[in-house]
Parts: sequence; C-alpha cells; structure tokens
Amino acid sequence: MFGGVLLAVNLLNGPRLTAFSVDEAAVVADSNSRLVLSSNQQLGDVSVEQITVLPESPVSVQTTGVAIIVSFDNPLNYNTDYSVSVRGITGTSNDRASQFDVDFRTGEPPLYYLNRDSETPDRILRTRIGSPETAAVFSASRISEFVTLQDNLIVVTPDADGNSVLSRVDANGQAVPLTVPGRGTITDLEALTTENLVGFRFDSAADVPGRPHQDSLFILDLSTGVAYPVVGLSGEPLHITQWGFVGGGTDVVAELSDATVMVLDARTNVTGEAAPVRLGAFSRLTALAADGSRIAVSGPDGQFLLDLSTGSQQSISGTVAGTAVGADELRFLAGAKGFVRLTTEMDPDTVGIKQRISLVEGGASRIVYEPASQTEDIVGFSVSPNNQYLAVRIVPNRDEQTPDGYSENGQARETTTLFVNVETGQIRRSVVGFDALW
Repeated sequence: MFGGVLLAVNLLNGPRLTAFSVDEAAVVADSNSRLVLSSNQQLGDVSVEQITVLPESPVSVQTTGVAIIVSFDNPLNYNTDYSVSVRGITGTSNDRASQFDVDFRTGEPPLYYLNRDSETPDRILRTRIGSPETAAVFSASRISEFVTLQDNLIVVTPDADGNSVLSRVDANGQAVPLTVPGRGTITDLEALTTENLVGFRFDSAADVPGRPHQDSLFILDLSTGVAYPVVGLSGEPLHITQWGFVGGGTDVVAELSDATVMVLDARTNVTGEAAPVRLGAFSRLTALAADGSRIAVSGPDGQFLLDLSTGSQQSISGTVAGTAVGADELRFLAGAKGFVRLTTEMDPDTVGIKQRISLVEGGASRIVYEPASQTEDIVGFSVSPNNQYLAVRIVPNRDEQTPDGYSENGQARETTTLFVNVETGQIRRSVVGFDALW
C-alpha cells in the first residue's frame, strides 16, 4: 500500500479525510481494484456523480461506516499521476459537506520476454516499458516456452534426447525440475497463480511403451507435485487442440480434437464424474476472456463471441475498420466489452498482404497498428493486463528472415516485439525477442 499527496477540505464540522490507501500492484493489473478513503466520522451515502477521476476512468462507489470505497472498473495506466475528488460528503449526524481530494501515482509491473541468439544460450529477460533497464533472469539451451507464476518462472527446455523438461525457476535464477507425465513433448503451457496450478498439452514420445498420450491436457498441482490428465465423460484423457484457464479459478475452456468446445473444472475432472459443459463445435477457439465471461470462436460462417453467462452468440465478422475478413487473432480487453484483433487480407492494388491490428469497442473500430513496410509481417500480439499496451510481435522483413530451427515454438531470429500504446498508436519501445508476459 502507499499514500500520496493528501488534502481534506473540511467545511465547518463536516467529515475530515484521515487516510487513504491503494494497492499499487492490483490497481494496474485488475478490474475493480479499490481506493479506500477513511474519515473521522460515520458517512452518508456517496454516489458516482460526486466523484471525479483524472485522467478519466469509470468507477463505482460504496460507503461503509467511516470509509468511502471507490472501485476502478478497469485497470489504471502505468506510471501515471491520478487525482480523485469526492464532493458533497456529509456525515450521518449533520448535513455539513466536505470534499476529499487525493493524488497518487501508479507504478509498472515487470514484463518478461524470450530472446534467442544463435551465438549464446537462450535468455528470459525482465524489463519495463517505461525503463531501458533489462536483466537476464534465466538462461538455458533451447528454451521453447515459459510462463510466470508469482515471482517464479515455469520453463520448458529439452533434455539430451529431445524430451521436454519442465522446471520452476526462482527469483535467483535457480531451476528445479517438476513432475511431467513421462518422456514426451510439452506445449501450450499456462499457469494459474491463484491456485498454484500449471497446465500443458502433452504428447508421449514415439517409443514409449503402452498406451501413449496424444494432445492430452495435463494439470500439475505445484502444492502436491502431482500431474494428472483432465478426462472427459468417458473417463479417458481429453485430446485437445487448444485450451486455457478462465475466470480466475480452476475452470478451463478447451477445444477437443473433434472440434467440440467445452467448459470443465480442471480439479474435479480427474475421474470423469464432473460433467463438462459443451458449448458447440467450432473450427477454432480464438480467444478467452480472463474473467471467464466470453470466448471467441471461428466456424465456416465466420467468427463469433460467445457469452458464457447467457449462452448468447454474436457475429463479429466484418466489424473491423476497412475490411470484412475474419480475424487471425483476437484478444479481449480486461474489465471491458471491447477486444483487439489482427486481420490479414489481400490488397487488390498490390496483390500483396495487408495486415492491421484494430481496437473494437462500443460498436466502433479503429486501427491501432499497421506494418511500417510492405515486407513487415505481424506474427502475433498480446495485450497488457491494464489494456494500455499491445506487445506486437513482428518480423521486420519476411524476405530476409532466418528460422531458428526450433521444432516447438519456432521463430525467426529477427523477431522483434513492439510495445504500442493502444490509445495513441505510438510505439513506446521495441526489443529483440518474443512471448512478452506481464
């Protein structure tokens, strides 16, 4: 918690501001993070209309006892000075009004990315968009992918025979091997910090005796060290093509090898007794909202948003500025109804490829980023937890790229990540590397 410049305008015997608190980590990472204003007396109800936030950010408010709790609907921007004023505050014992004014500055969490250099071992680097300082937190030969888990990293590397090794790397860069289902390949790694879980897709090595796993979804409980397959109604391990944690709990949305998309609980679906919820059959599971409210899917008739709370379906094909094609990639915004999508179409004038990344919000869309040249390729992108930045992964020149030769998560040696401000389209920073994670 931290405090800032604090001022209470006390009119006669009206309420007086005695303290305020903000969780500096949560306010830029999570929706509905709180600012708590404490008074010297019991307070009457405060409405949203009495509150001004600069820079503007939507809020909700609750009054309880001697405290006013202001909840920010969306995560706040990094490295930004905020002012919050609450006018017309009265106590329960009289109607003499006061105004509470507070100022605070947000911080910026570190981000991590993977750098592959043909001359040195692969490195996972830590940095911030607002700082040029960069530090290597882990180095190893042929890192295929990684995720963050609190202050640790979960990293996939190969052993001498090419089988995946899963390791937990602490803040000092020390790696400890974790339990895996056997010899084979790990892909599609994800972590759930709140439950201390790691999930991945697993394929057994070709020479493994017995019944091998093929695209099986496994969950590793780090509190017990046990890795178990997630099973379907038949009691057999699910064979998946895509998956992800949703809702901040143990719910998982997965697309099976037969194109069925379903929701299930990663903890209870160990015996097959907990019935998954089937959402339908789609050719591709495109994106998952972190709060578990929505998913994006693609089918023969285009791309759709599915509301998991109501079961409603909305077509989103053709809502991107300047194009009617479906999206290659889509990412939901945190705490909002909007999303960002990458589209690719043929340019009839040049018979070349035209790519763009657009923000779609409130029924309108606008372009946030387009390639700087006709030879630049957008390979993918992600959105910062506070919706402020895109991490746009590009190959500067598709005609001169050098593949790194990795069988899993292979990239061009020249792959670069651009950090683009969603509001302005400004490139704030670029790094050589990919898979940026906050």
